[in-house]
Amino acid sequence: MAEETTTEGKRRKLSEDQDASSSPYSLLNEDCLRVVLLWTRASDHPNLRLSCQRIRIVLNSEIYRKERSNHGYAEVKVELLSPYEQYKMDRNEDCNKEEKGLPSEEDEEFMNKYDQLGRLGEYGDHDIYSRDFRVLVDGWPLHKSHEKHPRRFRLEMKVLPRRSPFYEICDAHSSALVNLASTLFTNFGNPSVQSLKNALQDDDKLPLLYIGDFEMPFEYRSTLSTVGPLILQALLKILKGRYSLAIYVPYGEPQKTEEERNADKARDPHADLYENELTEEEIREKQKRKERFEALTQQDMRQLFRAGFTQVNDDSVVDNDINYCVYGDSGMDNDDSYYVFVTRQCAIESILTEQQALSMPISSRPPPPQEKMGLSRELFLYVRNNCSAFTHAEEMIKSWQRPLEEFSEVANKMFLLTPYDEKVQETKDLKLTFDRIDSKLQDIRDAENRAEADMEKIIRGKDSILEMKLRLGTLRDAGDLSPINEILTDFIEALISSTLESPIPPDISIGDALVIIERLETLSTEQEQNVAGFLTENRQAGSEIEDCIPSFKGKIQDYMNKRLKEEEAKLDNLREGINVIMNKADSDESRYQTILASDAIHAYAANGNLTFLKILLELLPEPSKQSSLVLNHLDQLRLTPLMVFAGKGRLGGGSLEYAESLIGFGADKNVVQSRTGLSALGYFRQGRRLKKRIEVIFGLRESYSMEVARMEGVLTPDQGPTKADEAVLVAEKDEIELEEEEEEGLEDWSES
Repeated sequence: MAEETTTEGKRRKLSEDQDASSSPYSLLNEDCLRVVLLWTRASDHPNLRLSCQRIRIVLNSEIYRKERSNHGYAEVKVELLSPYEQYKMDRNEDCNKEEKGLPSEEDEEFMNKYDQLGRLGEYGDHDIYSRDFRVLVDGWPLHKSHEKHPRRFRLEMKVLPRRSPFYEICDAHSSALVNLASTLFTNFGNPSVQSLKNALQDDDKLPLLYIGDFEMPFEYRSTLSTVGPLILQALLKILKGRYSLAIYVPYGEPQKTEEERNADKARDPHADLYENELTEEEIREKQKRKERFEALTQQDMRQLFRAGFTQVNDDSVVDNDINYCVYGDSGMDNDDSYYVFVTRQCAIESILTEQQALSMPISSRPPPPQEKMGLSRELFLYVRNNCSAFTHAEEMIKSWQRPLEEFSEVANKMFLLTPYDEKVQETKDLKLTFDRIDSKLQDIRDAENRAEADMEKIIRGKDSILEMKLRLGTLRDAGDLSPINEILTDFIEALISSTLESPIPPDISIGDALVIIERLETLSTEQEQNVAGFLTENRQAGSEIEDCIPSFKGKIQDYMNKRLKEEEAKLDNLREGINVIMNKADSDESRYQTILASDAIHAYAANGNLTFLKILLELLPEPSKQSSLVLNHLDQLRLTPLMVFAGKGRLGGGSLEYAESLIGFGADKNVVQSRTGLSALGYFRQGRRLKKRIEVIFGLRESYSMEVARMEGVLTPDQGPTKADEAVLVAEKDEIELEEEEEEGLEDWSES
């Protein structure tokens, strides 16, 4: 049987070779054959593949697919799976599918949780992925390519209702999406930037279509390729009527060539973590990769231009230095300053040509700062990477210097600042013992106070009992029997009648009354003895604990002193690290130029560390003359250290004192950034706008009106705010007014 199969295979191959040799295509070389086949219809490809081996090889080649796409002959077909098809696919992936049985259109889950677009999310939103589409390019099912397939295709879209709380809806999906939302929209989902306001009709409240991931196979990754734009255009047609605005964030990664992707895989993924160990050649290579990535990002943008998208070109979005986190955490990491969008009314019927897309202007963001070299790079990296360690060491020194009685509070602060400190467990054990002793002593004191209060009550009761005993004896001697029952009843009820086992009978005799009083006297004596015994035992227990306290307090004090010395040693090491670097400078001029070129002062300012800043200023050859120069030096983004600090928008925690100190050291608040026209005041206002968005996202409603006014008073230039400074304030007021209008509209809608 095996021999027959082999023979049949040979016969078929011989037949194909004969067909190929007899075909007129056999006279064409590979290039000519490929050109001829570019014109063929995709529906003819299955039969063409069967005609001869050469044609099959050409049709299956990557270069053929690439040229067919680049010349505009590729045929694209896109379909969205029906809700029931999506439901069946979800059920097949469900780990409990055997328990649920076979899917049906009558299932309650399908009826309640799916609509025409597919599965509904918590907020009425939708997640749509590659698997939810059928995407055919020249008949080839692009949607079936595996994640690790060399010709992988990835598509991720989200349909998000534009309503309050819009930031929360976006935050439920990804940080990238919430960055987009807080940059371009209000918390009610309305546009906050002019380009989107102009494009979107006021009454259009349909959802936002966010295209989060769009990656094509390598052969379709040039601006010449029509496949990507055709797929996007088809998607917009399918979803027309279900979105008001479609937005995409251009990204360089999906545009990399296969060679670039392989080079990335070959690179050490941890190489950039050891920046201080990079050679100058590696630094230059890193800079080239940044520039290449920027070019690829713009290439990605132009592919979207071909599908009818337009750039969000507002200066507040594109020309924003906050997008570069040069000196550390910006409070909200966001490297996105390129956004492209299209409204459903502006979706085009046919894609643009490559020339049309290339002719569309791009509002470019500021170029990323160049990598530093030599000693200035070493100093910059040391300062940037150790500012937080320096600040932490200072905080912990202040904490360990606090009184012994505040040890528990100090330990809690340590757990918050350094949850992974190697000595956390030792501190936890001491804190636990400290808290237990303190709690036990407090319990003993509380119990003693309660017992002493009970003793006072018992003694007062005994005095009343003796007084009543004398009164009853007087009545008995006088022979007056009438008021005894009433007097005794009121007395017992007012005192401690609960100690009697039965109620007082009516018409009680004096003899019986005296018996009851005797019983009460005995009970009071017993209670007094019990309480006295408890007090003796309680005080003894307290004395035993208090005897142990001095040695334990000594142990804690020794521990606090040890930790204090450790933190002081850390601080000394950090200071020494700067000295080691600066001692490498071979002259005073070199030392000055190193500090100037390193932008280390900017890094200090960004982190708000005044002590660290003073150390570096003291290392200047002529501090009195040069402090003002370095404090007003412009970095590669043309920002002064005061602008960098102000741009963080910080308030509280000594921020006002820090700003005053910078100015006191020589920082000039009158300097204006040449490109944006902003002074330090304008950057502070920008930073506060960003902080407010973060507060809304995380549900923090804090009022800093007094602190804001004081900080603005410190930062305002001598001649008053610049026009750009005022524009930031106007934009913020417009946002506030818009949000107030939206809230009023929401209230009116709720009432109606």
